[in-house]
Amino acid sequence: MEVDPSIQPAEHDGTLVGFGCRACPPKFAREPERYLPAARNNVTVED
Repeated sequence: MEVDPSIQPAEHDGTLVGFGCRACPPKFAREPERYLPAARNNVTVED
């Protein structure tokens, strides 16, 4: 998924995380440990 520049990125432990859809930031905020490895590898986590 491509990062949508209109969505505010999040910072977690010095890593800036961009999002591809508006549903992603709240999920990341709730469980950053789950989503951060995927974000670092630029892959999508399937729910």
